[in-house]
Amino acid sequence: MPTLYEYLGTRVFFYANDHEPVDIHGRCEERESIIEIIPIENAYMFCVREIVKKWNDFFVKGSSIRTVQITQKLKS
Repeated sequence: MPTLYEYLGTRVFFYANDHEPVDIHGRCEERESIIEIIPIENAYMFCVREIVKKWNDFFVKGSSIRTVQITQKLKS
């Protein structure tokens, strides 16, 4: 399971045997959520573009993924 981000105890990842459409999973303690990323007129927000790029690098190019550790609370 390639991990994209670790944020205050929450792991954001995708399963290595996953499929299209692009989706990511988040796990905190015993709970897990899934987010499906669907392009709207081919426009993604910056952070979503980064996730899609990592998904593409892993599944299409066969590249390894580096986990980003986020240690400070994000501003809302």
